[in-house]
Amino acid sequence: MHSSERPLLPTLGGTSSPPSSSSPAGRPRRLKTSSLVTFFNVIKAYLGTGLLVVPYGARCGGMWLSLAGVVLLAAGSNHALKMLIRVKRRVMALHGLPGASVTYDSLGALTFGMWGRRLALFAQLVTNLGICIGYMIFIGNTLLMVGRILGFDVNVLNPRLLPGSDYVRINLIVVAAFPLLAALALMRSMRRLGAASIVGTMAILVAIIAVIYTASSKISTDGPQHVPGARLETFPTFFGLLIFGFSIHGVVLPVEESMEHPEHAETVLDLSVVCTGGIYGAF
Repeated sequence: MHSSERPLLPTLGGTSSPPSSSSPAGRPRRLKTSSLVTFFNVIKAYLGTGLLVVPYGARCGGMWLSLAGVVLLAAGSNHALKMLIRVKRRVMALHGLPGASVTYDSLGALTFGMWGRRLALFAQLVTNLGICIGYMIFIGNTLLMVGRILGFDVNVLNPRLLPGSDYVRINLIVVAAFPLLAALALMRSMRRLGAASIVGTMAILVAIIAVIYTASSKISTDGPQHVPGARLETFPTFFGLLIFGFSIHGVVLPVEESMEHPEHAETVLDLSVVCTGGIYGAF
């Protein structure tokens, strides 16, 4: 039926015949991550910069409506992630591809043909670009704040791109970080990020403690601010902010593939979303 088109699964070895379960000669075996390291990877992917916008999001959505929204978004995200993993395993079983790498465009192609592949690639591109831009803005602005605290001239680190205009500036810190970020993007296994992931998770915990301490100090001094139970007029803002916090679908397949025990993937996802939902709810 597809004889006149490209194969639907070009990423699975470039051939329609089932590949051998063993690695081809000369191809190094990919390193695998333990379930604990995978848990830290998923937690870090969930929290990231999304954690810092939760208080403002709750203010937009209202106290109780925001809590309900966190629970619903957490459950929906977790269900979608597990569906992706199950579809991938089903595809591998149907096509006799043990140990093969199944990507989003492959799943889209098997579901809707070539247009499914194109739609999956477009969605991946837009989502990942948006997430990367968000993280780069966060990194650049945070380091600019650190530079200001340390006494650096921020105008040197963040000069005007157009003379006489403050609306367009170029963050030299982000420009300097680009080679490192590009190199990280070329990594083919999440296993190599295991140690960095644990450090990143510890940094997030420090940020959580710092925010809770600062908020508690302000509340003890000025008293708590009244937040309505629901704010329907600004609830879409809350929804958009929290969607960003739960959108880790772009990494779930590589994370599951890099696991030493992929049969534990759904349990790891369940524990991760419970912890993330608890942290978001507390914030």
